[in-house]
Amino acid sequence: MHHLITKCANLAKDSQIQYTLLLSLFIGGGFWLSIPTTWFSNQITSSLYIIKLVVLYPFFEEVIFRGAIQGELLKRSTFKNVTCKISLANFTTSSLFSTMHILNLPIEIAILTFIPSLILGYFRERHLGLLAPIMLHMYFNSIYILFNSLTI
Repeated sequence: MHHLITKCANLAKDSQIQYTLLLSLFIGGGFWLSIPTTWFSNQITSSLYIIKLVVLYPFFEEVIFRGAIQGELLKRSTFKNVTCKISLANFTTSSLFSTMHILNLPIEIAILTFIPSLILGYFRERHLGLLAPIMLHMYFNSIYILFNSLTI
């Protein structure tokens, strides 16, 4: 437990994570407030749904996408190629991540998960683990709940 607290404290000191938290609040908030409420059908209706959206989905999605898929791709030299600080492994994983979201979300929203996914993949590689992307994913989904509840 002490090790986890230490890792979280170190993540909090990362200026890039700090900027990401701040920018995502403003950019994400502005984005959610600009979306017509007809795109959402009062999804956030129960405490259980909120727990799934803020805790369970981010955890399992990051373990699968950033842990298993991106981690496996990073073992292959071709996928380690980096352009603008984004590896091919990250780009490929983010493409799959966005495609998966088409199953649950309007296509416009699913496509827009691509940029946050690249950010999550970047921090997975920067911090060589899943703690940063899991925590950021929880934060991103919390912003979604906050601003979605303001627009309904």
